[in-house]
Amino acid sequence: GYKKLDYAINAALILSDIVNQKGENSGLLVFNTDIASLVPPGKGEAHRNAFMEALYHVEDTNMSSDYNGTFLHLLSVQKHRSIVFIFTDFETTEEAKELLEAVPIIGRRHVPVVVLTVNESLEGIASSSSKRLRGVYNEAMAEGLLAERKGIIRSLNQRGVICLETYAEDFAIDTVNQYLSLKERFGR
Repeated sequence: GYKKLDYAINAALILSDIVNQKGENSGLLVFNTDIASLVPPGKGEAHRNAFMEALYHVEDTNMSSDYNGTFLHLLSVQKHRSIVFIFTDFETTEEAKELLEAVPIIGRRHVPVVVLTVNESLEGIASSSSKRLRGVYNEAMAEGLLAERKGIIRSLNQRGVICLETYAEDFAIDTVNQYLSLKERFGR
């Protein structure tokens, strides 16, 4: 009964709590076509309350995100090298291309991690074994879309962007594990 957005909100809050428990600061930038809210890096009870308040007001839209403008803004306000988790998803190649083109902006100074939800609906269609023409067509289309998505993820990886694609139920735990792995790798 959860939406992808609910899983992302939950993961962001849990990740923030873990980051703060490790003695580090966490921040939040919520955006779509514009920046909706910004919680500067920090920790403590007041910070957590601000974080929760910002997440409470996140709304689900079908509008494409302004990655370029948002990432430029992030560079202007976040001067210290950081791990930046980008909870997003793309349904079209155009949306993915916008992300592909913009993510190097923050990759110069920060470690970007793009977190995506596995498209279980497409996987189900691609793995069905239909004998009817319409079903075969749907399978082929789903397989093509999944292959395109894998190609985009490969392109992100080739550009030095860590891309985490995970099932909705594992969204928060996989995100936290990715953070802990990066923290260990960078010795922070």
